[in-house]
Amino acid sequence: MIDISKIPKLVANPKAIIPSISNLIIDLSNDMREWPWRNHVVVIVGLPKAGTNWLWSMLCQVPGYNPCPGVLRPFRLTRQEQWDHDLSQKFFDTIPKDKYTVVKTHTRPTPQNIKLLKDNNASVIILVRDLRNVAVSRYFHEKLDKKSWCYKRYNSLSFEDGFEHNLKVITASYVSWIKGWFTAWDNNDFCLTRYELLPVDIRHVLSFLDINFSDKWIIEKNQKSKTSKNNLEFFLNTTLPARHRSTYSGKKRNWRDYFTDRQEWWFREKVEDAMSEYGYNW
Repeated sequence: MIDISKIPKLVANPKAIIPSISNLIIDLSNDMREWPWRNHVVVIVGLPKAGTNWLWSMLCQVPGYNPCPGVLRPFRLTRQEQWDHDLSQKFFDTIPKDKYTVVKTHTRPTPQNIKLLKDNNASVIILVRDLRNVAVSRYFHEKLDKKSWCYKRYNSLSFEDGFEHNLKVITASYVSWIKGWFTAWDNNDFCLTRYELLPVDIRHVLSFLDINFSDKWIIEKNQKSKTSKNNLEFFLNTTLPARHRSTYSGKKRNWRDYFTDRQEWWFREKVEDAMSEYGYNW
């Protein structure tokens, strides 16, 4: 079923019409052909600001796989479920079981969500990132995004005060997220990767999915994922008025450039143990 909810956005942004038609043709072709892949539903569970779009975009370029959310795979979750980062059986029922789909989420590691993933034979890829760089990326994203509940706060406060509030949000929500998914990964047949290891670690992810491509393919698709508008959702979110793309790689500047000494000490006390489980050192 084609997601007609995108039509208002297309009308508001005519530049997206041609890419959307191109994506629709590719997606229809993917669904009409037979493919050799073992995993029909791949779910990326990414820490917010950890490169979920990047990894999702790469995997959507594997022949046969269609994106969710996407033209043929609407994201059928209620507003509350999306706000809470929860899944539902109704959502999985809308995904065709005999086709191939890559879903991007920030799903919480609750017993119910993990059970839904397992009951629906989803191949789960957990994506994490150094929380210090996540904190910097999140602050600038929220400061630019007019739809964010933090937008007015961060644009009215000084950088230091706004960034301090941002750190409190990270410790309140993200620490439990990474702890919970580490336990889930340890107890289940899930794949775990880190933002800092991509794109090299994409081979590990593809191996988990029993997919084998050459290094040349990986390099080409990684470059396309980072530079082109290769799916409708990504294209709309980065070109519509009042929407901004904020990216922070963690390489151009050191995260310490944004923390005061007191903030660094406080943040370290809160997150160091959780980060160490994933191999991050202070």
